[in-house]
Amino acid sequence: MPAPLIQSRAALRRTLLARRTALSPAARAAAQRRIHAQVVRLAALRPGAAVGLYVSRGTEVATASLRALARTRGCRVFLPLITDHRNCQMEFHADHGRPLRRNRYQIGEPSGG
Repeated sequence: MPAPLIQSRAALRRTLLARRTALSPAARAAAQRRIHAQVVRLAALRPGAAVGLYVSRGTEVATASLRALARTRGCRVFLPLITDHRNCQMEFHADHGRPLRRNRYQIGEPSGG
């Protein structure tokens, strides 16, 4: 990737992270409720469907309720697992409902393969 593009993406990421951090806890909670209300209505959340989610942390919109909803509806839930820190690679692994382990970035990841 060309250096100017990398710098542009990094600047955009910093701007968006600052905007998200500036949101009040009430605004984040309201956004979470709106997202959850939209997802509840999805016909795609049916038994056997594969659902990929991220594990939230910090000021990110919490995804625990979406994870629980998908599992309750019989979906197969997949969560990211960083497989190569050096090359920023990840794979999605099945979430079997076990406690998540924290990686070096303090992000929850599925354990047990």
